[in-house]
Amino acid sequence: MHAPRQETWQDKFKRSRYLIAAILFHLILFLLIATLVIWPAPTPSTTTEFQKVTIHQPPPLPPPPPPMANDKGGNPVAASQAVIAPVVTPPSLITSENPSFTVDASPLDQTLTHLSHKNGNSLGGDGGNFGNGPTPASELMVQFSSLLFQLPCLSLVDPHTAKCPLTDDHSYVAHISDDNVHTLHLHIRGVVELAHYDGGKKINERVVVGGSPSPSGDNIYELSVSDPPQTYYLNDGDKVQASIIIDYPMEIHVKNNSTVSLHADSVDSLELPNSHDLSAPDHDPKHPIAVKQPYDGEFIQIDTVGVDNTTDIGN
Repeated sequence: MHAPRQETWQDKFKRSRYLIAAILFHLILFLLIATLVIWPAPTPSTTTEFQKVTIHQPPPLPPPPPPMANDKGGNPVAASQAVIAPVVTPPSLITSENPSFTVDASPLDQTLTHLSHKNGNSLGGDGGNFGNGPTPASELMVQFSSLLFQLPCLSLVDPHTAKCPLTDDHSYVAHISDDNVHTLHLHIRGVVELAHYDGGKKINERVVVGGSPSPSGDNIYELSVSDPPQTYYLNDGDKVQASIIIDYPMEIHVKNNSTVSLHADSVDSLELPNSHDLSAPDHDPKHPIAVKQPYDGEFIQIDTVGVDNTTDIGN
């Protein structure tokens, strides 16, 4: 049996080198890992920066020289140039407000209502002057045309009596551009029964100014004006047993804001029927009859065919 060999110093040194190398390797590896953990790499930017570049604009070109002209001696001189001044809106005229306002449309509605009954209208008196806009005469011509009283026949009681509405009332306000009194020349047409009126003044065969209806029970056809105030009855005459045709001219006087009222009153809701199928004259194409003829019942149509300024309104 051999005795164990004694380890020399060379063997110890050789073995220690491997140990030291392993220790250094693990130390270096530890330091690398620690560096990566403690000091992480910066995150790359997602934006790209560009270098700013200044672009210099070239200076504007000088204006062209003014055209040359020759003076009386033939020497060239600069021609004068027209100077255009900019239009500046004063601050006081600039606004952003939107003020509200209201318009009284009643005169327009009334005008359109009456105009719808007409197929053109030649104005009388001073009403034909349209060069400088509407005149009071032209305004009145339009507002007071084809005014109607109507008491239609509802049913027959007997051959000489028919049921009808009790009344038919209309009011129209004159809207004109001056405060003068104007005379309206009217054309009255229709088919009605006659009635008697007490007092007043008879101005033609069928019209009485003023007065009052007699208590006969016959139908009343009344036209009144508020300013200057006056009342006209349109079917004056002795009682007859059937309706008759009326067709005549007359005049009334009105001012601005005068109210013209039409009042038809059957008194007892009875009337004389249009048993003979009478038709009112309808020969004026400028003022046609506005109801179908012959009319089943009684009616009066009033058309304004001329307007004059008025200085004397004595009856």
